[in-house]
Amino acid sequence: MERLKKHLGDYDKSISRGRFPEEHIRLAVKRAEQQDCPQCKEWPKNTGTTVYRLINHIYKAREKHLAGS
Repeated sequence: MERLKKHLGDYDKSISRGRFPEEHIRLAVKRAEQQDCPQCKEWPKNTGTTVYRLINHIYKAREKHLAGS
């Protein structure tokens, strides 16, 4: 952290809750789904990641939790 702050000044690895609007996240997930074609079963064969799958699971868990509240 000290070296990063030395070179990047105001570097802060924390992410504030409102930094990325949910609309932007959902659009990024949609684009990632479209690029993951054909969908890889385990690891991406091309450049990119399948982090969008994790985000989808988080959204589904949140919706399930809110529905049960």
